[in-house]
Amino acid sequence: MFVPLLELLIFARIAAIGEGGAVAEIQVFNRVGIPEGTYDRAVQHAQELFDKAGIPTHWQRCPNPRTVPKEKACPVILTAFLLGVVKEDKKLHSQSDSFTIGYTLRTAGRNNAAVIWPRVQNFSILLGINSDLLLGYAMAHEIGHLLSPVGHHSIGVMDPSWDRDDAIDMARGRLMFCDRDAESMRREVQRMARAGASYPQTHAAAAP
Repeated sequence: MFVPLLELLIFARIAAIGEGGAVAEIQVFNRVGIPEGTYDRAVQHAQELFDKAGIPTHWQRCPNPRTVPKEKACPVILTAFLLGVVKEDKKLHSQSDSFTIGYTLRTAGRNNAAVIWPRVQNFSILLGINSDLLLGYAMAHEIGHLLSPVGHHSIGVMDPSWDRDDAIDMARGRLMFCDRDAESMRREVQRMARAGASYPQTHAAAAP
């Protein structure tokens, strides 16, 4: 049920760094006009989840390329994951399930993910948590799909559906990547760095 916003684009790539280490580099583009404060806090929440799990990531916040001059827009990383914060569009098959707030898919040889901002807002009210917090978790969930072939898990960030108890754990900072998922993602980051990271994944995760 959790994946990206389709007009906040997130590009992630794997790059070798330092002493044989690797990092998942993520560019985030806010395409739906989310208030800056909400947007910044959401990205911070997502990054903290990866930091706590020891999964190396670097997040870059970029302006909406449609609202800034070309010279001020972030350059697109060709070997990147794409995560978009998107609007509601019920004509899309990937949004046909009204309980879906995010999804991943493979198109034109790339792996993309999206989070549906209006649904994040609605579900945050139902769950009784801040929209920036739920957005951050949805971002992390979708990037998690792109970084790991494991898919959904019955606990933690990669749970396919969150309830009120999970929301309470989110608010208290207790809902994280489980050890199995974190280890899988760390191995995948290293594997992609060794492989050159031309296209980080070759499969699409089923929309949660």
